[in-house]
Amino acid sequence: ASVRCGIWDVLMLLRPARVRVPLPKRASDPALAALPGKKPLADLRAQGTLQDSATEAVLHCTHGEDFKCGFASADGCIEVDFGPGAPRYTRRSAVDMSQPYAHGLPLEVFNAPVLNYFEVETHSPLQTLGAGEVLRYAVVEALGG
Repeated sequence: ASVRCGIWDVLMLLRPARVRVPLPKRASDPALAALPGKKPLADLRAQGTLQDSATEAVLHCTHGEDFKCGFASADGCIEVDFGPGAPRYTRRSAVDMSQPYAHGLPLEVFNAPVLNYFEVETHSPLQTLGAGEVLRYAVVEALGG
């Protein structure tokens, strides 16, 4: 029997921080989206939590507020800046925007409403695995620089 699956890597980080996601030069579908049931992008833009352009999206994760955004990507890059004197965190993963992803887009940022954290999330494309087949997916992380 075969099974439809993907790998979903989630890292919880302490607030406050600024999260930057470079957006692909060409996106046939929306380059970013609010996930269902979460605060709309228009509200996040109006309050200054989300600043986006054709080339990047920046989320300010500074306080308890429930939002989750998904992002298209050319290179699977997410950058997190914790402020002066703190090392920068980056992650990168392979992305193929022609493939389906579990939540529609390969990268996500979730901000917790009560506890003092946010999450950076990376999805592999969905795959159908037959008996004995293996799905491998790598996320390369770095701290510093």
